[in-house]
Amino acid sequence: MARGSWRLTKPRQTPNTEASLANAYALLNKTLITAPFDGVITKVDLDPGEITSPNTPVIDMMGGGQYKIESYVSESDIAKMSIGQSADVTLDAYGKDQKFTAKIVTVDSSETIIDGVSTYKTTFVFDIEDPRIKSGMTANITVTTDQKKGVVVVPQDAVYLLNGDKVIDVLVDGKVATKKVITGGISTEGDLLIVSGISEGDVIQIKTTTE
Repeated sequence: MARGSWRLTKPRQTPNTEASLANAYALLNKTLITAPFDGVITKVDLDPGEITSPNTPVIDMMGGGQYKIESYVSESDIAKMSIGQSADVTLDAYGKDQKFTAKIVTVDSSETIIDGVSTYKTTFVFDIEDPRIKSGMTANITVTTDQKKGVVVVPQDAVYLLNGDKVIDVLVDGKVATKKVITGGISTEGDLLIVSGISEGDVIQIKTTTE
């Protein structure tokens, strides 16, 4: 057996081997799929070995953080809304008694035409993360744009038109008296605000029709 001392050296890399190594790294990187944000993969529409076309979505991914709601608001209402405004939200899955809160974070500057009406996409974000909120749920949003105290409200069907005026039937001493009224907005419960014409405590009569 030959004995002696040996010196270990690294193999010399030629320009060709460096280029091959760089090419190998480039090919390896093409086999990796990197998500643009942190989250959870919820769906994969691709089997191992299957070939897909460029720009064809095959993976669905859900990001973290609070959920958002996208709603299209008509031009008649969008002027009353602003960034940071609060909103009450209910989800059909939990009913009207379970309320959540959200805020407006973005309002599109350009309109979106829906059924011939100009609307503006408005994005709401829930104030807190709640495990009950899940992707795909149907949301109902109420944005309070004005508040009034000590006002009179009546059901909408209590008001009707008479000779071009808005009127309400009121019981006075057991008899029906028709009073002209001026109406305002609609409350969150769907009742109609009465600006003038009747007072608190008046007994109104709603007309009903039978067939």
